[in-house]
Amino acid sequence: MVWPHRLIVLASFALLAALPSAAGALPMNPAYPRTRAVIGTGGGVRLTQMQAKVQPAGKRVRVTVRLAGVSTGGPHRMMLSVAACAVRPPSYTPNRPLCRPAATAVHPFAITEAPFSLTKALTIPRPATAPGALDVRVTPTTSTEPPPKCKGSFSLRDVCRTFPQTGELLLNGNAWKHQPGTWWGITATAPAGIVLDRIAYNSQVAGWVAASTTAVDVVTTQGFAAEPAAKTWHTPLAAGIQTVWRTPEAFGGAKRPRTGIRVLDYAAAIGGRRLFTVTLPLPHWRPTNP
Repeated sequence: MVWPHRLIVLASFALLAALPSAAGALPMNPAYPRTRAVIGTGGGVRLTQMQAKVQPAGKRVRVTVRLAGVSTGGPHRMMLSVAACAVRPPSYTPNRPLCRPAATAVHPFAITEAPFSLTKALTIPRPATAPGALDVRVTPTTSTEPPPKCKGSFSLRDVCRTFPQTGELLLNGNAWKHQPGTWWGITATAPAGIVLDRIAYNSQVAGWVAASTTAVDVVTTQGFAAEPAAKTWHTPLAAGIQTVWRTPEAFGGAKRPRTGIRVLDYAAAIGGRRLFTVTLPLPHWRPTNP
């Protein structure tokens, strides 16, 4: 894919982000602990899987990360980082936790073949609990591609800003402690003829970018794990034309007050076969301005 086409994709996200949310849904306020999960194409690499599980290790936590993807243009050097983060108001709200280098572990790795896979465990200080967050990122260490311009609402910029990062998983609002040993994140299993260039979730913003060699119908769902889908959307993919999808209306359950942590199930399927699955713990939230 050429660079100008990427700008068109991001611009499409900007136009979609300007659409109003569903009537009656609560607005996202600065105290909302955003949860993020994004994988995409950047630095010559397309991620198809980014998952992490957290296990206590005394005063530290052991974070195991699973990655998979393809090289879109020869060998590349990448950086995996895992960080313990905290909120330091007023400069850093729950939307933007502070991740210090002293609480970050990094693992450089090389991609020499396509497809590739990697499983790596890193140990970091236990994140803060007042509240705290855990952030996992995959970033190219060398890239000839300029970073794209990300315009639009704050929530859109929060999704787009992973470029030139290739992936990010932010478990916010103490949700990193939920169900130790559970794999959180994104897995994509696109069949032959389907290219998933981007999958994103950022509390209020969810979307994907895909192309197909044949005309197909994509069914996107959002809801809570072990429950029927709360929202379902049908999106046709025309043959050979890249499609950008963004939630045309907010999934209300993700924006309403929660007395405890709920597990999000955000997915897409073609002909009953899952195209991707996003599984994330959504933190407890009581709005400050309902």
